[in-house]
Amino acid sequence: MDRRLLGRLGEQFAREFLVSRNYRILAVNHRTPSGEIDIVARHRRSIVFIEVKTRTGAGYGLPEEAVTSHKLSRLQRSARIWLQKNRYDGEYRFEVLSVLWGENPSCEIVPVE
Repeated sequence: MDRRLLGRLGEQFAREFLVSRNYRILAVNHRTPSGEIDIVARHRRSIVFIEVKTRTGAGYGLPEEAVTSHKLSRLQRSARIWLQKNRYDGEYRFEVLSVLWGENPSCEIVPVE
């Protein structure tokens, strides 16, 4: 399967997964000068900045293992821009949504420390 198609399918599945867990999607593929935020959502009292990683199997490692410290730094810089632009000064956090795509796709939320 084409990587872009896999990514789009994974992100769509991730959004449905999040909505089913009472996340409210605020933005998708939000671009800033520092990079892109896959999903910005509200969950309870927090804004959540989410990086979605999709794999067809764990043969090359779990999806969340593909999120490097460099990618997290870019996500954090992009989040700061989003927070300033939206004048938000409340609670926020970062998560990786690990999607294993196959006959029975699955998602797992991985908190970022």
